[in-house]
Amino acid sequence: MRSHFEVAVANHRHANDATATHAKDAALGRGVMIKRNSPYTMGDPCGSSSGSAISVAANMAAVSLGTETDGSILCPSNNNLVVGIKPTVGLTSRAGVIPISPRQDSVGTVANVVYVIDALVGIDHYDNAAIETSWYIPKGGYAQAQFLKINGLHAKRVGIGSEPKLIEIAYGFEQETNNRKPPKLKT
Repeated sequence: MRSHFEVAVANHRHANDATATHAKDAALGRGVMIKRNSPYTMGDPCGSSSGSAISVAANMAAVSLGTETDGSILCPSNNNLVVGIKPTVGLTSRAGVIPISPRQDSVGTVANVVYVIDALVGIDHYDNAAIETSWYIPKGGYAQAQFLKINGLHAKRVGIGSEPKLIEIAYGFEQETNNRKPPKLKT
């Protein structure tokens, strides 16, 4: 049985058959062991949502959620070489989130965020900011919006340096984008 006070975006997660693996109250817990950014390198993982970014970098999760006031999604995403988005305050509900700043706190995503944000975005009548910003949501969702289409880079030219490692990276990027298919998520 779910709590009445469960974070509202978790209800979207349940509706889309996603699984929660961990949730830390107030996101203020810190481990006592050596912290790593990604499982492969030592370093500062950066921020209270670093577990979200580390789990995605380690391929333990395709997508993670985090909360951000000032850098808790973006900094760990940067340090762990994954993509994080802090949505505009109110696009994702903060109902059930313990806020540090009502003007800054937001629930965001780490990973293939275009498809995940579509599953999280919506009007929540318990959050005034979510009601006020609902008109920003594109019809059909963000994945269908012109600026986030899966083939948005088709026929575009990208400049790559002549260093052998960069050529190898460019070739790998080209192979992946040619084989990439959008994930199937219920929205």
